Amino acid sequence: MAKLFYGCESLESIFPLDSAEDSFYFNTSLVTNMSSMFYGCGNLSSLFLSDFETSLVKDMKSMFYGCASLESIDLSSFNTTSVTNMNSIFSGCSSLKILDLSLFDISNVNNMSNMFSGCKLLKYLDISGFNTERFTNNTEFNDLFNETNDLSYINIFDFKDNEEKLFSNILSEGWDEWQNLTVCQKEKLITKGVINSECCYYNVTSEKCEPSNYIAIYLADNANYENGFAFNVTGEELREGIDFIIYGNHDKKIQGNETLNIRKGTKVEIHFSSDITSLENYFSTDIDPNMENLISVDFTHFNFSSVTNMSKLFYGCNSLKTVLLYYGDTQKVTDMSSMLEGCSSLEVLDLSNIDTSSVTDMSSIFSGCESLKILDISNFNMENINKADTMFVNVTNITYINLYDTKNAKKIFISK
Repeated sequence: MAKLFYGCESLESIFPLDSAEDSFYFNTSLVTNMSSMFYGCGNLSSLFLSDFETSLVKDMKSMFYGCASLESIDLSSFNTTSVTNMNSIFSGCSSLKILDLSLFDISNVNNMSNMFSGCKLLKYLDISGFNTERFTNNTEFNDLFNETNDLSYINIFDFKDNEEKLFSNILSEGWDEWQNLTVCQKEKLITKGVINSECCYYNVTSEKCEPSNYIAIYLADNANYENGFAFNVTGEELREGIDFIIYGNHDKKIQGNETLNIRKGTKVEIHFSSDITSLENYFSTDIDPNMENLISVDFTHFNFSSVTNMSKLFYGCNSLKTVLLYYGDTQKVTDMSSMLEGCSSLEVLDLSNIDTSSVTDMSSIFSGCESLKILDISNFNMENINKADTMFVNVTNITYINLYDTKNAKKIFISK
């Protein structure tokens, strides 16, 4: 598909659709080359690419080169594990303000030169998952940030290696043009001695970092919420404490009661206005049938410190494959019963960093996790558990359990 829309200067929007009554559908499952695909589409302002299959793509050079009217684009569904060339992929996107590449895997990329060159209005950039360990010199980064003088937020939370090379060496000229450069979310790299450890949300409109507390989710199919994410079809409140929901756009806040249409594969951030005390049934299919299509949940930026109940948190989420639950301050939680019951697609689960010292009920916590093979509960504290007898009902394929520092592990074996 190289140069598929090359030079389509009058093209304003592209919606690759997937149902029988829709106009067209791109099957990109065998595509290996997307270089210059939208090159020179200067009037293109809207792109919806959540259906694109990119796992075999090796070349994305100049893919969006010169898309001068594009202000934001959601690429959270892109699989870039095979990509070797990202040279100038966003070069000349002079209206681009927001770019979230946190899920980009660049482990095989050899060329990132001019990647953001000419993104003159770019304010928000998330490259928190970039791994540049294999890059040995500056040539791979040549002119990476040329003419990006408006950038005010960069998230490199889990950025691996080469921070100094990426920023100090490349930007040794024109460094003073980068005003108020900050990194939010777990205070990683800070320039000019400025540290902002409280910022998890950058407001593009006000150009300020705001404290926030959120969970990121991904769905395997489209979902519609007529009365908003916080309410069901009859207007009954399902989820407490939601301030706003953002998906791929940090200049538009969506309230919990606003109509919400989510396209499959889109990153959805659920932000909370205050400390939440209960996650009971929060993503359960009992209260929300759309959660049958929940495939991934990321708690990296969520504050558990006030939560006391996680019962049936993912009950019936039979498509769920990934749960990122690191460093969870769950010391106040007392109930984890049926937390993952019915999550039949889960194969690997790491809960080694959560605190279970106050938990009394773990009944059916993993019940029905039929595909679960690897489980890490190495720091579980089972001393206060009085209900554990059904923890592993219908967990028939498990081959590895890490119990390295588990306290009172005998209760697990009794339940098993």
